[in-house]
Formats: sequence, C-alpha cells, structure tokens
Amino acid sequence: MMSAGKSFAANFAVRARLSAQWLGKRGPEARLALRVTVAGLVAFASAQAFGLAQGYWAVFTAIVIMQASLGGSFGAAIDYFLGTLAGAAWGVALTLLVPITGLVMLGVALALAIAPMAFLAAIRRNFRVAPITAVIIVIIPALQHTNPLSSAAGRVGEIAIGSLVGVIVSRFVLPVRAYGVVAETAGQILELSARLVPLLFAGFGEKRNLTGIVRLQDGMRRLLIKLDAAVADAARERAHYLAIEADAEPLLGTLRRLRFDFVIIGRAAGAPLPLAVRPLLLPRLESLSACVRELLVVTARSVAARRAPPSIDAAEAAFADYGKAMNEVRRDRLTRDLSDDEVARIFALGFALDQLRRDLGELFSRVQDFARAE
Repeated sequence: MMSAGKSFAANFAVRARLSAQWLGKRGPEARLALRVTVAGLVAFASAQAFGLAQGYWAVFTAIVIMQASLGGSFGAAIDYFLGTLAGAAWGVALTLLVPITGLVMLGVALALAIAPMAFLAAIRRNFRVAPITAVIIVIIPALQHTNPLSSAAGRVGEIAIGSLVGVIVSRFVLPVRAYGVVAETAGQILELSARLVPLLFAGFGEKRNLTGIVRLQDGMRRLLIKLDAAVADAARERAHYLAIEADAEPLLGTLRRLRFDFVIIGRAAGAPLPLAVRPLLLPRLESLSACVRELLVVTARSVAARRAPPSIDAAEAAFADYGKAMNEVRRDRLTRDLSDDEVARIFALGFALDQLRRDLGELFSRVQDFARAE
C-alpha cells in the first residue's frame, strides 16, 4: 500500500514538473488568457453596476478586443466601437424609414441593413462588425416590440464599456507593448535566417536540402506576417502616445528584403558551382556562409533584447574576399568554357551577394535605431 502511495506521489511530482515546464514555455499565451479573464469579469461587474439590460455584450466586447499587445487591443477597441456606431446609426435610420409590419417587410429591412454595411465592411475591414450591429438593431425591436432608439443606445453603451474595460486591462494587467512583440518576432526571423544560410550555401558544393530550405522559408514568411501586424500595432501605440519609441516600419522593410535575398541565393544554388570556378569560389562561399550565419545569430539576440548590434566587420571582410575571388575569375577568364546558364548563375549569385551585403549593412543600422537608448 505504501509502495503504491509513493509511486502515485512520484508520478504526480513528475507530471507537475512537466506541466510547469510546459506552462513556462507558454508564458505569453498564459498572460493573454489571464488578461482576457480579468477583462471579462471586470466588464461583467461594470455592466451590473450600470444596470445594463444586456450586459453580456460588454463582456463579449472585452473578450473579443483583447489582443497580444496594448496597441492591438486599442486598435481592436476603436474598430469595434466605430463599427458598432455605424451599424447602430444605420439600423435606427432603417427602423424609422421602413415600416416593419410583417415578416416580409422585416426581411426587406434586414436586406437593406446588411447590404450597405457589408459593402462598407468589404471596403474598410475595421467596420466588419457594422452589419451585425445593424441587424441586431433592426430585428430585436421588431421581434420584441421595443424602442429601436433605446436598443441602439444600449448596444452602443455596452460596446463602449466593454471596449474601455479591454483597453484598461491591457494597459494595467501584465501589459505587453507592441514593440516587445516586434523585437521578439524580428529576433525569431533572424534566428531562422541564421539556420537557413548554411543550407542555402551548401547547394554550391553538394546536393542541397530542399525540404529544410522550404520549411525555413515558410517559417520566415509566417513570422513576417506576424511582424507586419505587430508593427502596425506599434505605430498605433506611437500615434496615440501609448509609447515613445523608434518607428519599427524600416526594420520590417529590411527583413522583407533580406528574405528576398535568400530566395535569389537559393535559386543560384540550384546546382553546384561549375568545376572550373569551384576551387576558387567555394572556399570563399563557405567562409562567407559561416560569417553571415554568426552575424545573424548575434543580431537576433541583439534585436530581441533591444540592444545595439555587434560589429559587422567579419562579414564585410568575407564579402570583400569573395569579391576579390570574382575578380580573379574574370581576370583569368575561367568562365569562357562554361555554358550560358552556368555563367548566368555565377553572375546572378554575385548580384545577390552584393544585395545581401547592402541589406545586412542596413539591418545593422535598423537594429541600432531600434535599440533602447541607454
């Protein structure tokens, strides 16, 4: 019996430790879940305090607008409130202009409520809640025989309370700034880039790992989409004086160009270098790959921590060394017996490496600008 009890206790301790480790890796998600819970409870309490007839809309709103960062929550709150206001105004206008005397006229009113608001939402995505609000304002008073004006006012008031609660909770309960999300995501993109570089450059000397390259490129694409949203949230924080930080848009643009550079290099590495130039170019490419990888690794750490980046001198020297090797290729006319396709790939590689060199230099400057002032 004692043995069974000890075994249960040991298993429980192991499971508890594994659960704690799993939660430790899900810190941002756990903090967001806590903010959503607090926002829902505070919105419910506020609705009860104000005596709102349908206070659950305030709770729904507080939950829906909660985003990963303060800027995201603020933007979602503004969009949700403006969409509600537009839909409520249009719904009230319809109930005053269209006599809803039966199901047929109610159907007509619903069509008139949905179509213009859906068109508006298609043009401006921040009004996507407008059709729903317009339908609610039209259909509920018609079915429950209530005053549409009071219904609209109540709806707008509930949304306003839920939006305000969501923004306040985002600001004061384990707040996450959009710039923190930008830094973390940019660091992840550079980490994937550091893993991608040796796979790309390996194609110049041997058969490349196409599956690994595609997986990393797809990962970078998804992270760039996430970064784009975070940069928009950061801009919103700056515009509404919720943060005083450097503009993150240039960093996003540089990372996009960097990914495009890797795409071009990957195309050039579709086949190994011709034997005529391989002894001269391949060692330089291997050295360049190692230097660029190391630069991306340390830059990823720098941008994630909002610190000034490391020196770029080693990578610059490797680029210069490759340039010297290319001059020797031209001087010795090593490409004269190569096919047009092989020559085109060699010079396309040179162009791509020149662009990569410029973009890495720009990345160095962008990370410097993005670092916190000491």
